[in-house]
Amino acid sequence: SDLEPKNTKKYKIALHYIDNASYAWDAVVMTGIDPASLSLERGSRSALDSDYAFGLCGDPDAYIVGDYLSYRGDEDEIYCFCAMNAEGILEVGARTAYEAANSGYVWGISVDRVLMQNSMPASDLGGGYASRVAIGQAADGSIILVFANDRGIYPAGITYDKLVAIMFEYGAVNAAAIRAEGAFYSDGVGQLGSKSENGFSLTVKGGAN
Repeated sequence: SDLEPKNTKKYKIALHYIDNASYAWDAVVMTGIDPASLSLERGSRSALDSDYAFGLCGDPDAYIVGDYLSYRGDEDEIYCFCAMNAEGILEVGARTAYEAANSGYVWGISVDRVLMQNSMPASDLGGGYASRVAIGQAADGSIILVFANDRGIYPAGITYDKLVAIMFEYGAVNAAAIRAEGAFYSDGVGQLGSKSENGFSLTVKGGAN
């Protein structure tokens, strides 16, 4: 693949392919990511920044970056959250904004669906076809990222159930689907999808050189 990074010490591209069954999506799956090298950032980097890999993950209803919390609605409203704690453990599940703010998270983001929790895949998630971004954590603590961009006319995009299957295949223990506004990925060598300046990006320090 032309997206294969030249330096795979920080992570590797496990998969970059077209869904030949329905021709509905392209996807990049990143595996082996050190949790300490992953951050949530407002906006996005240069499309060909050689020191980072990143993918856009939309504009969430609630997010935490360090000590900063932002949310839409009331502080006791329950959100489906995905968050990284200080020990590098990815937590997924229901949280109020108040609970999330007082949980000591390094960063966190509201998500569309929990895909896997404690190694148990979710089912009957609905949602149809769309561009989607997913994040998971394997049993060894490494992070898995999936960026799936729609293609074609109909169906166009990936389903939540297919994201569950991908996360299960790559050994995720916990995983969630993050709202995507047109999935975009770049690693300094190549890119997937069309860039948007809106929302947040999941950034991996130490991309291709």
